[in-house]
Amino acid sequence: MVVVWLVLGIGLLAVELHHLAFFAMFAALGAFAAAAVATFAGDAVVAQLLVAIATTAVGIVAVRPFVSRSVLHRRGARVAHGVHGGLV
Repeated sequence: MVVVWLVLGIGLLAVELHHLAFFAMFAALGAFAAAAVATFAGDAVVAQLLVAIATTAVGIVAVRPFVSRSVLHRRGARVAHGVHGGLV
């Protein structure tokens, strides 16, 4: 099950690199956290799912607003509207 979580996490990172909406990044972190749980408790699939969901939720609710704000409000940079903001 560790390999499944790692592949899912890498796939989600690839999605995040393409979209930069900061949702898939936290889902990838949740998948990596579940892979860590799967390393020590391979049969505890429910625990792995709970860790993945909790990690993703905490990242999106607690960290994503700060990350989004810091990317969109760089000093001296022109802020463009849209998903990619001023990155393009």
